Amino acid sequence: MCVCAQINYADMLKRVEPLRDELHSLELQAQENKNRGEEVTNLIVQLEHSIASYKEEYAQLISQAQAIKTDLENVQAKVQFVRLLYLLLRTVNLIAPCSYFLQPHFYQLQIILCKNKKKKMK
Repeated sequence: MCVCAQINYADMLKRVEPLRDELHSLELQAQENKNRGEEVTNLIVQLEHSIASYKEEYAQLISQAQAIKTDLENVQAKVQFVRLLYLLLRTVNLIAPCSYFLQPHFYQLQIILCKNKKKKMK
């Protein structure tokens, strides 16, 4: 009986040994998966921080772009005003020398316009 028990025990060890090896292998894989999971979690945290900083930077760039756009609109308005002023001054400079000679005609034109206005009022 003792010999039979040892043979059975040895036979059982032969069957258990591959299971122990497989268990050890699975434990190693589980540890590797746990390590990879931690690495992925850390990577996700880093990416979230990067995304948050990019959002802030993007918001600042949008704000700067809006400020530049507003400045550009102000400058365009000033340029348009200067152009109109230039045209006005240029027109006045062209008319000024002629105005001395045209003054009697303007006076007569005003008289005619006043008479027409009075006729329309009656």
